[in-house]
Amino acid sequence: MKKLLHKHLSIRVKLTLPYVFLSLLIALWGALIVTQLMIDSLEERFTSQLFETRTLASDVMVREEDRLLETLRLLSHTEGVPAAILQRDRDKILELIYPVTFNADEDVVLVLSRYGLVLATILEIEDTGEYEFPRISEKLDTLPFVARLVDQEIDEMGDKYSGVSDANWGTYFFVSGPVNDKDGDLVGIILVGKSLRGIVEKIHEETLAQATIYDTVFNPLSSTFIELPSRPDEEPEAVLKSKESETMVRDLSIGSVTYTEALSAWEIRGGENIGILGTALPPDFLVRASRLTRWNVTVQIFAAITAAILLGVFLSGFITRPILKLKNAASEISRGNLDVHVDTHGNDEVAILAQSFNEMVENLRRSEKNLIQAYDKTIEGWVKALELRDQETLGHTLRAANMTMELAQLMDVDEKELQNIWRGVLLHDIGKMGI
Repeated sequence: MKKLLHKHLSIRVKLTLPYVFLSLLIALWGALIVTQLMIDSLEERFTSQLFETRTLASDVMVREEDRLLETLRLLSHTEGVPAAILQRDRDKILELIYPVTFNADEDVVLVLSRYGLVLATILEIEDTGEYEFPRISEKLDTLPFVARLVDQEIDEMGDKYSGVSDANWGTYFFVSGPVNDKDGDLVGIILVGKSLRGIVEKIHEETLAQATIYDTVFNPLSSTFIELPSRPDEEPEAVLKSKESETMVRDLSIGSVTYTEALSAWEIRGGENIGILGTALPPDFLVRASRLTRWNVTVQIFAAITAAILLGVFLSGFITRPILKLKNAASEISRGNLDVHVDTHGNDEVAILAQSFNEMVENLRRSEKNLIQAYDKTIEGWVKALELRDQETLGHTLRAANMTMELAQLMDVDEKELQNIWRGVLLHDIGKMGI
C-alpha cells in the first residue's frame, strides 16, 4: 500500500502532506491544552471574576459621581444663575441651566433656594429621553446632603455633598453644591442626579453582572434583575464595615436561575457609606464564557491549519513548477519536438537541472541536423552514381525533383513535407543502378 501511494502521489501532494499532518498535530495538542486550562480551577476563576465585577462596579460609581460633580460646577458657575435664584425667576433659571443639562445628558437637575425650597426642575423622561419641567413645591432640607448645604457646612472635602433621594418622581443619586453670589454669600443650591436605574444598567453593561443597589438597611432600591431580589440575611453593618478584601457573598434565586452575589459598601467622596452595592453572576457564567472561548480558539486553530495548508500548497507549487515544466518539455521531445526550451532562474539544483536539459536538447538538435545532412549527402551520392551508370538519364533526376517541388508548392503542400518529397523524387529511379 505504501509503495502504491508513493508511486501514484504527485510531488506537490508529497510536499503538502507533511504540512497537513503537522497542522493537525498542533491543533490536537492546542485543543487539549486549552480544554485543560478551561476545566482547571473553574470555581476559583469564578470567584475571582465575581470579585472583579464588584471592583468594576465601584469604579463605575466613582466615575458617575465625578461626572455629576463636573456638571454641578458648570451649572453653579453659569453667569446669571445666582441673580435668577435670588429673584426666584423660574423661567430664567430653566433658560440658563437647560443647555448645560442637555449637553451633559443628565437625568435630573434641581435648583433650590438657600433654604432648600425647589425653584426649578429639569427631569428626563425615562421612556422617551425627552425633558420635562415639572413644578415641585417641596423643601428638600430634610435630605442630609441638602441640610448640610443649608447649614453652610464645609468639611475637609469641601462643600459638595452626595446622597440618595427616593421621591415619588424617582429614585436618584444626587451630587449637591452651593451657588454663591459675587460676595461669596449662599444664594441657592443645585442638585444634579443620576437615576439608580441608569447606574445599575451601566454597571451591567460594563461588567455583564446583574447589579442591585440597596439602602443602608438592605432594602433593594433598584436592580437589573427582572424583579427586585430579597433582602439578604446578613447584617448590613457587617457589609458596611467590611474591608474590600472581606467581600461578603450570598446565593439568591431569581425566577428559576440561581446567582451568587457579592456585597460591598457604596462609598461616596469623604468615605461615607450611603448604601450597599451587589453584583451577581450565575454559577455557569464561566462555563458559558468557556464555551465561547473554545469556539474562538477552534476558529483560530482552524485558521492556523488553513494557513499552514495554504503555505504548503504554495511552497509545493513554487518548488514543483519548474519540475513540471521539465516534465512537459520531456513529453514534447518524446513526440519529436526538439524546439522546446525551459526557462531557468536561480542557481539551485532545479535550475542546474533545467540548464542541463536545455544543453541536452541542443545536442539532440545538433545530432539530428548532422544526421539529416549525412542522409542528404548519401542520397546525392546515389544520384550521381546513377547518372554515371545511365548516361541517358543525365539530369533527369534533378529536373524531375525541381518540377515535383514546383507542383507541390502549387498544391500548398506543408513545408515540413517538401523535404521528404524532394528526397523521394531523387530516389525514384535509384533501382536502375542494379539493372
